[in-house]
Amino acid sequence: MKKNFHPFMRFIDGPGSGEVTQTATGEPNGTTVVSATAPSTTVVKPGYLEDDLNKQIIKVRPQDTPIDTFTREIANNVKSESWEAGGWEIGTRETTDRLDSAYVSGSSTTNVLNVKNPDMWKPGDTFLVHTIGNEASGYADTGVKTDSGTPVSCIVKSISGSNLTVQRIGSLSAALPSLDDETILQRLSPAVSELEASVEGYAIQPSERHYYNQTHMTQVEESVIHSLLKKKVNMDFSVYKEQTLWDFKRGMEFANIFGVGGLTKNAKGELIHHSTGLWWQMEKSHDVDYSQAMTDQDWNAIGRAVFEGNNGADRRLLFAGNTLLEQLANAKSYSKQLEAKNTEIVLGLRVYKIETPFGELLVKPMNSLFEGYFSKCGMVLDPNFVKKYIMEPLQTTNLDLNKTGQRRVDNAVRVHETYSLFLENLPCHMKLVPGA
Repeated sequence: MKKNFHPFMRFIDGPGSGEVTQTATGEPNGTTVVSATAPSTTVVKPGYLEDDLNKQIIKVRPQDTPIDTFTREIANNVKSESWEAGGWEIGTRETTDRLDSAYVSGSSTTNVLNVKNPDMWKPGDTFLVHTIGNEASGYADTGVKTDSGTPVSCIVKSISGSNLTVQRIGSLSAALPSLDDETILQRLSPAVSELEASVEGYAIQPSERHYYNQTHMTQVEESVIHSLLKKKVNMDFSVYKEQTLWDFKRGMEFANIFGVGGLTKNAKGELIHHSTGLWWQMEKSHDVDYSQAMTDQDWNAIGRAVFEGNNGADRRLLFAGNTLLEQLANAKSYSKQLEAKNTEIVLGLRVYKIETPFGELLVKPMNSLFEGYFSKCGMVLDPNFVKKYIMEPLQTTNLDLNKTGQRRVDNAVRVHETYSLFLENLPCHMKLVPGA
Protein backbone atom coordinates (compact mmCIF):
# COMPACT_ATOMS: atom_id res chain seq x y z
CA MET A 1 0.00 0.00 0.00
CA LYS A 2 1.40 3.32 -1.02
CA LYS A 3 1.59 5.71 1.90
CA ASN A 4 -0.27 8.97 1.33
CA PHE A 5 1.45 11.91 2.90
CA HIS A 6 0.24 15.51 3.06
CA PRO A 7 1.88 18.65 4.45
CA PHE A 8 -0.78 18.82 7.14
CA MET A 9 0.10 15.27 8.22
CA ARG A 10 3.75 16.23 8.44
CA PHE A 11 2.84 19.25 10.49
CA ILE A 12 0.92 17.35 13.17
CA ASP A 13 3.46 14.50 13.24
CA GLY A 14 5.26 16.38 15.96
CA PRO A 15 3.96 17.58 19.31
CA GLY A 16 0.83 19.38 18.06
CA SER A 17 0.24 23.00 17.22
CA GLY A 18 -2.37 25.56 16.30
CA GLU A 19 -3.74 27.73 19.11
CA VAL A 20 -2.20 28.39 22.53
CA THR A 21 -4.52 27.14 25.25
CA GLN A 22 -2.05 27.72 28.09
CA THR A 23 1.29 29.47 28.02
CA ALA A 24 4.18 29.71 30.41
CA THR A 25 4.82 33.37 31.16
CA GLY A 26 7.97 34.63 29.51
CA GLU A 27 8.64 31.41 27.61
CA PRO A 28 9.33 31.59 23.86
CA ASN A 29 7.24 29.92 21.15
CA GLY A 30 7.85 26.19 20.98
CA THR A 31 7.59 25.67 24.75
CA THR A 32 5.62 22.57 25.74
CA VAL A 33 2.83 23.35 28.16
CA VAL A 34 1.38 20.52 30.22
CA SER A 35 -2.14 21.09 31.49
CA ALA A 36 -2.82 20.25 35.12
CA THR A 37 -6.49 19.56 34.42
CA ALA A 38 -6.31 17.66 31.13
CA PRO A 39 -3.67 15.16 29.96
CA SER A 40 -2.67 17.09 26.85
CA THR A 41 0.20 19.03 25.42
CA THR A 42 -0.19 22.01 23.11
CA VAL A 43 2.75 23.49 21.21
CA VAL A 44 2.82 26.46 18.90
CA LYS A 45 5.48 26.17 16.25
CA PRO A 46 6.65 29.51 14.89
CA GLY A 47 4.87 30.33 11.63
CA TYR A 48 2.10 27.80 12.14
CA LEU A 49 -0.77 29.70 13.66
CA GLU A 50 -4.43 29.69 12.66
CA ASP A 51 -4.06 30.89 9.07
CA ASP A 52 -1.27 28.41 8.35
CA LEU A 53 -3.28 25.50 9.76
CA ASN A 54 -6.23 26.42 7.54
CA LYS A 55 -3.94 26.40 4.51
CA GLN A 56 -2.56 23.00 5.45
CA ILE A 57 -5.89 21.24 6.01
CA ILE A 58 -7.19 22.53 2.67
CA LYS A 59 -4.56 20.31 1.03
CA VAL A 60 -6.26 17.16 2.32
CA ARG A 61 -8.41 16.18 -0.71
CA PRO A 62 -9.73 19.72 -1.34
CA GLN A 63 -11.98 18.77 -4.29
CA ASP A 64 -13.87 16.23 -2.17
CA THR A 65 -14.97 18.84 0.39
CA PRO A 66 -15.63 21.95 -1.75
CA ILE A 67 -17.64 23.94 0.80
CA ASP A 68 -14.90 23.60 3.42
CA THR A 69 -12.27 24.44 0.79
CA PHE A 70 -13.77 27.64 -0.57
CA THR A 71 -14.88 29.00 2.83
CA ARG A 72 -11.29 28.69 4.07
CA GLU A 73 -9.99 30.29 0.87
CA ILE A 74 -12.24 33.38 0.96
CA ALA A 75 -11.46 33.93 4.65
CA ASN A 76 -14.66 35.93 5.17
CA ASN A 77 -14.41 35.22 8.89
CA VAL A 78 -15.98 36.82 11.93
CA LYS A 79 -14.88 36.16 15.50
CA SER A 80 -17.83 34.75 17.44
CA GLU A 81 -17.94 35.21 21.20
CA SER A 82 -21.26 33.41 21.65
CA TRP A 83 -22.77 30.06 20.74
CA GLU A 84 -25.19 31.99 18.55
CA ALA A 85 -24.00 33.40 15.21
CA GLY A 86 -25.79 35.72 12.81
CA GLY A 87 -27.49 39.05 13.29
CA TRP A 88 -29.91 41.55 11.82
CA GLU A 89 -30.43 41.94 8.10
CA ILE A 90 -31.94 44.83 6.17
CA GLY A 91 -33.35 43.92 2.78
CA THR A 92 -34.27 46.05 -0.22
CA ARG A 93 -37.76 46.92 -1.40
CA GLU A 94 -39.12 44.66 -4.12
CA THR A 95 -39.71 46.06 -7.61
CA THR A 96 -42.45 43.68 -8.84
CA ASP A 97 -45.69 42.32 -7.42
CA ARG A 98 -48.56 40.19 -8.76
CA LEU A 99 -52.32 40.33 -8.54
CA ASP A 100 -53.70 37.79 -6.10
CA SER A 101 -57.05 37.77 -7.90
CA ALA A 102 -58.41 39.02 -11.21
CA TYR A 103 -59.71 42.58 -11.57
CA VAL A 104 -62.91 43.10 -13.53
CA SER A 105 -63.28 46.51 -15.17
CA GLY A 106 -66.31 48.51 -14.06
CA SER A 107 -67.03 46.20 -11.11
CA SER A 108 -66.81 49.12 -8.67
CA THR A 109 -66.62 52.89 -8.62
CA THR A 110 -63.05 52.68 -7.40
CA ASN A 111 -60.19 50.66 -8.85
CA VAL A 112 -59.17 48.20 -6.12
CA LEU A 113 -56.44 45.64 -6.88
CA ASN A 114 -55.80 42.67 -4.61
CA VAL A 115 -52.03 42.01 -4.55
CA LYS A 116 -49.72 39.36 -3.13
CA ASN A 117 -47.19 41.68 -1.46
CA PRO A 118 -48.90 44.81 -0.13
CA ASP A 119 -45.98 45.60 2.20
CA MET A 120 -43.81 46.73 -0.71
CA TRP A 121 -46.15 49.59 -1.63
CA LYS A 122 -46.75 53.09 -0.28
CA PRO A 123 -49.15 55.84 -1.41
CA GLY A 124 -47.81 57.75 -4.39
CA ASP A 125 -45.99 54.77 -5.93
CA THR A 126 -46.56 54.34 -9.64
CA PHE A 127 -46.43 51.06 -11.53
CA LEU A 128 -46.54 49.59 -15.02
CA VAL A 129 -48.85 46.65 -15.80
CA HIS A 130 -47.31 43.71 -17.66
CA THR A 131 -49.08 41.10 -19.74
CA ILE A 132 -48.91 37.42 -18.79
CA GLY A 133 -46.93 35.08 -21.01
CA ASN A 134 -46.31 31.35 -21.12
CA GLU A 135 -45.12 30.32 -17.62
CA ALA A 136 -43.74 27.01 -18.93
CA SER A 137 -41.27 28.91 -21.09
CA GLY A 138 -39.67 30.39 -17.99
CA TYR A 139 -40.69 33.94 -18.88
CA ALA A 140 -43.55 35.34 -16.82
CA ASP A 141 -44.05 38.48 -18.91
CA THR A 142 -44.08 39.01 -22.66
CA GLY A 143 -44.75 42.74 -22.81
CA VAL A 144 -46.64 45.69 -21.41
CA LYS A 145 -50.40 45.71 -21.01
CA THR A 146 -51.98 48.16 -23.44
CA ASP A 147 -55.50 49.46 -23.85
CA SER A 148 -56.28 51.06 -27.21
CA GLY A 149 -52.56 51.29 -27.83
CA THR A 150 -51.83 53.13 -24.57
CA PRO A 151 -49.63 51.44 -21.91
CA VAL A 152 -51.51 50.74 -18.68
CA SER A 153 -49.83 52.51 -15.75
CA CYS A 154 -51.31 53.50 -12.37
CA ILE A 155 -50.63 55.43 -9.19
CA VAL A 156 -51.36 54.02 -5.71
CA LYS A 157 -53.80 56.27 -3.85
CA SER A 158 -54.24 54.26 -0.64
CA ILE A 159 -53.53 50.84 0.88
CA SER A 160 -55.85 48.71 3.03
CA GLY A 161 -54.74 45.20 3.94
CA SER A 162 -53.80 43.47 0.68
CA ASN A 163 -55.84 45.91 -1.44
CA LEU A 164 -54.44 48.84 -3.40
CA THR A 165 -56.76 51.63 -4.44
CA VAL A 166 -55.29 52.92 -7.69
CA GLN A 167 -55.96 55.38 -10.48
CA ARG A 168 -54.88 54.90 -14.05
CA ILE A 169 -52.40 57.46 -15.35
CA GLY A 170 -53.55 59.40 -18.40
CA SER A 171 -56.63 61.58 -18.63
CA LEU A 172 -58.51 62.03 -15.34
CA SER A 173 -61.32 59.87 -16.72
CA ALA A 174 -59.05 57.07 -17.98
CA ALA A 175 -60.58 53.66 -17.18
CA LEU A 176 -58.62 50.65 -15.92
CA PRO A 177 -59.17 47.57 -18.13
CA SER A 178 -59.80 44.08 -16.75
CA LEU A 179 -56.65 42.36 -15.47
CA ASP A 180 -56.04 38.61 -15.11
CA ASP A 181 -54.98 36.87 -11.92
CA GLU A 182 -51.15 36.79 -11.56
CA THR A 183 -50.74 39.96 -13.66
CA ILE A 184 -47.34 41.54 -12.94
CA LEU A 185 -47.11 45.06 -11.54
CA GLN A 186 -43.69 46.69 -11.98
CA ARG A 187 -43.07 49.41 -9.41
CA LEU A 188 -41.78 52.71 -10.79
CA SER A 189 -40.93 55.96 -8.96
CA PRO A 190 -43.37 57.76 -6.64
CA ALA A 191 -45.16 60.85 -7.91
CA VAL A 192 -46.50 63.81 -5.88
CA SER A 193 -48.46 66.98 -6.53
CA GLU A 194 -46.96 70.45 -6.80
CA LEU A 195 -48.02 71.45 -3.28
CA GLU A 196 -46.89 68.31 -1.43
CA ALA A 197 -44.35 69.18 1.26
CA SER A 198 -43.68 65.62 2.45
CA VAL A 199 -44.33 62.02 1.52
CA GLU A 200 -44.95 58.89 3.55
CA GLY A 201 -41.70 57.16 4.34
CA TYR A 202 -41.13 53.50 3.63
CA ALA A 203 -40.59 51.63 6.89
CA ILE A 204 -37.68 49.20 6.60
CA GLN A 205 -37.89 46.52 9.28
CA PRO A 206 -34.70 44.56 9.88
CA SER A 207 -35.11 40.81 10.29
CA GLU A 208 -33.17 38.69 12.74
CA ARG A 209 -31.52 35.37 11.89
CA HIS A 210 -29.40 33.37 14.29
CA TYR A 211 -27.85 29.91 14.06
CA TYR A 212 -25.67 27.94 16.47
CA ASN A 213 -21.95 27.37 16.25
CA GLN A 214 -21.03 23.69 16.34
CA THR A 215 -17.91 22.02 17.71
CA HIS A 216 -16.37 19.52 15.29
CA MET A 217 -13.80 17.20 16.84
CA THR A 218 -11.84 14.10 15.91
CA GLN A 219 -9.01 12.13 17.50
CA VAL A 220 -6.23 10.09 15.88
CA GLU A 221 -4.77 7.21 17.90
CA GLU A 222 -2.26 4.40 17.45
CA SER A 223 -1.87 1.84 20.22
CA VAL A 224 1.53 1.06 21.77
CA ILE A 225 1.43 -2.58 20.60
CA HIS A 226 0.37 -1.66 17.08
CA SER A 227 3.24 0.81 16.76
CA LEU A 228 5.72 -1.94 17.72
CA LEU A 229 4.39 -4.69 15.46
CA LYS A 230 5.93 -5.49 12.12
CA LYS A 231 3.20 -4.89 9.56
CA LYS A 232 2.48 -6.58 6.23
CA VAL A 233 0.92 -3.29 5.06
CA ASN A 234 2.99 -0.14 5.33
CA MET A 235 0.73 1.80 7.70
CA ASP A 236 2.16 4.24 10.17
CA PHE A 237 0.68 7.08 12.19
CA SER A 238 0.69 9.49 9.23
CA VAL A 239 -1.68 7.15 7.33
CA TYR A 240 -4.07 7.05 10.28
CA LYS A 241 -3.97 10.84 10.43
CA GLU A 242 -4.81 11.27 6.77
CA GLN A 243 -7.72 8.83 6.85
CA THR A 244 -9.07 10.31 10.09
CA LEU A 245 -8.78 13.86 8.79
CA TRP A 246 -10.52 12.84 5.57
CA ASP A 247 -13.41 11.41 7.60
CA PHE A 248 -13.38 14.52 9.83
CA LYS A 249 -13.55 16.90 6.87
CA ARG A 250 -16.21 14.85 5.13
CA GLY A 251 -18.41 14.87 8.23
CA MET A 252 -17.99 18.64 8.54
CA GLU A 253 -18.89 18.99 4.86
CA PHE A 254 -22.20 17.18 5.30
CA ALA A 255 -22.95 19.34 8.36
CA ASN A 256 -22.01 22.49 6.42
CA ILE A 257 -24.60 21.60 3.77
CA PHE A 258 -27.36 19.55 5.39
CA GLY A 259 -26.91 19.97 9.16
CA VAL A 260 -30.15 20.67 11.05
CA GLY A 261 -29.65 23.37 13.66
CA GLY A 262 -30.80 23.10 17.26
CA LEU A 263 -29.89 21.83 20.70
CA THR A 264 -29.50 18.37 22.24
CA LYS A 265 -27.87 16.94 25.37
CA ASN A 266 -25.34 14.15 25.71
CA ALA A 267 -25.49 11.28 28.22
CA LYS A 268 -23.96 13.54 30.89
CA GLY A 269 -26.66 16.15 30.42
CA GLU A 270 -24.27 18.60 28.75
CA LEU A 271 -25.65 20.87 26.03
CA ILE A 272 -24.67 20.19 22.41
CA HIS A 273 -25.10 22.92 19.78
CA HIS A 274 -25.85 21.99 16.17
CA SER A 275 -25.23 24.38 13.27
CA THR A 276 -27.71 24.92 10.42
CA GLY A 277 -26.53 23.79 6.99
CA LEU A 278 -26.51 26.08 3.97
CA TRP A 279 -29.28 24.08 2.28
CA TRP A 280 -31.81 24.92 5.00
CA GLN A 281 -30.78 28.58 5.15
CA MET A 282 -31.65 29.24 1.51
CA GLU A 283 -35.18 30.50 0.84
CA LYS A 284 -35.10 30.88 -2.92
CA SER A 285 -35.56 27.82 -5.16
CA HIS A 286 -36.13 26.91 -8.81
CA ASP A 287 -37.78 23.74 -10.13
CA VAL A 288 -35.97 21.51 -12.63
CA ASP A 289 -38.27 19.41 -14.84
CA TYR A 290 -37.03 15.81 -15.18
CA SER A 291 -40.01 14.59 -17.24
CA GLN A 292 -38.17 15.49 -20.44
CA ALA A 293 -34.70 16.44 -21.62
CA MET A 294 -33.61 19.95 -20.72
CA THR A 295 -33.69 22.51 -23.50
CA ASP A 296 -31.73 25.73 -24.02
CA GLN A 297 -34.84 27.61 -22.95
CA ASP A 298 -34.90 25.68 -19.65
CA TRP A 299 -31.20 26.41 -19.08
CA ASN A 300 -31.71 30.11 -19.76
CA ALA A 301 -34.60 30.12 -17.28
CA ILE A 302 -32.24 28.79 -14.59
CA GLY A 303 -29.71 31.52 -15.35
CA ARG A 304 -32.39 34.16 -15.17
CA ALA A 305 -33.73 32.84 -11.87
CA VAL A 306 -30.22 32.91 -10.38
CA PHE A 307 -29.17 36.42 -11.42
CA GLU A 308 -32.37 38.41 -11.76
CA GLY A 309 -33.86 40.50 -8.96
CA ASN A 310 -30.85 40.62 -6.62
CA ASN A 311 -27.58 42.51 -6.22
CA GLY A 312 -25.21 39.55 -6.26
CA ALA A 313 -22.06 39.00 -8.31
CA ASP A 314 -22.21 38.08 -12.00
CA ARG A 315 -20.12 34.94 -11.22
CA ARG A 316 -21.52 32.37 -8.81
CA LEU A 317 -20.79 28.81 -7.77
CA LEU A 318 -23.18 25.99 -8.73
CA PHE A 319 -22.70 22.82 -6.69
CA ALA A 320 -24.58 20.11 -8.59
CA GLY A 321 -25.55 16.48 -8.08
CA ASN A 322 -24.76 13.93 -10.79
CA THR A 323 -28.35 13.48 -11.99
CA LEU A 324 -28.73 17.24 -12.31
CA LEU A 325 -25.47 17.42 -14.28
CA GLU A 326 -26.82 14.78 -16.68
CA GLN A 327 -29.99 16.80 -17.19
CA LEU A 328 -28.08 20.07 -17.70
CA ALA A 329 -25.92 18.39 -20.35
CA ASN A 330 -29.03 17.87 -22.51
CA ALA A 331 -29.16 21.63 -23.13
CA LYS A 332 -27.00 22.36 -26.19
CA SER A 333 -25.79 25.74 -24.95
CA TYR A 334 -24.55 24.00 -21.77
CA SER A 335 -23.04 20.90 -23.40
CA LYS A 336 -21.11 22.89 -26.02
CA GLN A 337 -19.34 24.85 -23.29
CA LEU A 338 -18.71 21.61 -21.40
CA GLU A 339 -17.08 20.05 -24.47
CA ALA A 340 -14.74 23.04 -24.68
CA LYS A 341 -13.34 21.95 -21.30
CA ASN A 342 -13.19 25.53 -20.12
CA THR A 343 -12.07 24.92 -16.55
CA GLU A 344 -10.55 27.20 -13.95
CA ILE A 345 -9.28 27.04 -10.38
CA VAL A 346 -11.50 29.40 -8.36
CA LEU A 347 -11.26 29.65 -4.57
CA GLY A 348 -9.27 26.43 -4.50
CA LEU A 349 -11.87 24.53 -6.56
CA ARG A 350 -11.57 23.16 -10.09
CA VAL A 351 -14.78 24.30 -11.78
CA TYR A 352 -16.36 24.39 -15.24
CA LYS A 353 -17.07 27.91 -16.51
CA ILE A 354 -20.54 27.97 -18.07
CA GLU A 355 -22.01 31.19 -19.46
CA THR A 356 -25.69 32.09 -19.36
CA PRO A 357 -27.28 35.17 -20.93
CA PHE A 358 -27.50 36.64 -17.42
CA GLY A 359 -24.19 35.76 -15.79
CA GLU A 360 -21.53 33.08 -15.37
CA LEU A 361 -21.98 29.90 -13.35
CA LEU A 362 -18.92 28.06 -12.04
CA VAL A 363 -20.08 24.44 -11.92
CA LYS A 364 -18.62 22.06 -9.33
CA PRO A 365 -19.80 18.40 -9.37
CA MET A 366 -20.74 17.21 -5.87
CA ASN A 367 -20.50 13.47 -6.68
CA SER A 368 -21.04 11.45 -3.49
CA LEU A 369 -21.90 14.53 -1.40
CA PHE A 370 -25.25 14.87 -3.20
CA GLU A 371 -26.79 11.37 -3.17
CA GLY A 372 -30.32 9.98 -3.40
CA TYR A 373 -32.86 12.77 -3.78
CA PHE A 374 -30.11 15.39 -3.66
CA SER A 375 -28.47 13.91 -6.77
CA LYS A 376 -31.20 15.78 -8.67
CA CYS A 377 -30.48 19.01 -6.80
CA GLY A 378 -28.10 21.93 -7.06
CA MET A 379 -27.02 24.77 -4.83
CA VAL A 380 -26.05 28.20 -6.19
CA LEU A 381 -23.96 30.33 -3.84
CA ASP A 382 -22.55 33.83 -4.14
CA PRO A 383 -19.22 33.49 -2.24
CA ASN A 384 -19.24 37.21 -1.44
CA PHE A 385 -22.16 36.61 0.90
CA VAL A 386 -20.99 33.47 2.70
CA LYS A 387 -19.67 34.26 6.16
CA LYS A 388 -17.91 31.97 8.62
CA TYR A 389 -18.42 32.65 12.35
CA ILE A 390 -15.48 31.18 14.27
CA MET A 391 -15.77 30.57 17.99
CA GLU A 392 -12.65 28.36 18.20
CA PRO A 393 -10.28 28.26 15.22
CA LEU A 394 -8.98 25.00 13.83
CA GLN A 395 -6.36 23.61 16.21
CA THR A 396 -4.53 20.41 17.10
CA THR A 397 -3.49 19.11 20.51
CA ASN A 398 -1.27 16.14 21.39
CA LEU A 399 -2.77 13.92 24.10
CA ASP A 400 -0.49 12.06 26.58
CA LEU A 401 -2.94 9.21 27.16
CA ASN A 402 -0.36 6.49 27.84
CA LYS A 403 1.78 8.47 30.30
CA THR A 404 -1.27 9.52 32.32
CA GLY A 405 -2.56 5.94 32.55
CA GLN A 406 -5.77 6.51 30.62
CA ARG A 407 -5.19 4.40 27.51
CA ARG A 408 -2.29 2.44 26.07
CA VAL A 409 -1.96 4.81 23.16
CA ASP A 410 1.50 5.80 21.98
CA ASN A 411 0.36 8.49 19.57
CA ALA A 412 -2.81 10.56 19.96
CA VAL A 413 -3.75 13.89 18.41
CA ARG A 414 -7.02 15.79 18.83
CA VAL A 415 -8.23 18.10 16.06
CA HIS A 416 -11.17 20.42 16.64
CA GLU A 417 -12.87 23.59 15.45
CA THR A 418 -16.04 25.45 16.55
CA TYR A 419 -17.79 27.51 13.87
CA SER A 420 -20.87 27.97 11.70
CA LEU A 421 -21.51 29.12 8.14
CA PHE A 422 -23.99 31.93 7.56
CA LEU A 423 -25.57 33.08 4.30
CA GLU A 424 -26.02 36.82 3.96
CA ASN A 425 -28.22 38.50 1.35
CA LEU A 426 -30.42 35.43 0.84
CA PRO A 427 -31.84 36.42 -2.59
CA CYS A 428 -28.32 35.93 -4.02
CA HIS A 429 -28.37 32.18 -3.25
CA MET A 430 -30.70 29.56 -4.74
CA LYS A 431 -31.58 25.87 -4.61
CA LEU A 432 -32.29 23.81 -7.73
CA VAL A 433 -34.84 21.10 -6.88
CA PRO A 434 -36.74 18.50 -8.96
CA GLY A 435 -40.23 19.59 -9.96
CA ALA A 436 -42.61 19.75 -12.90
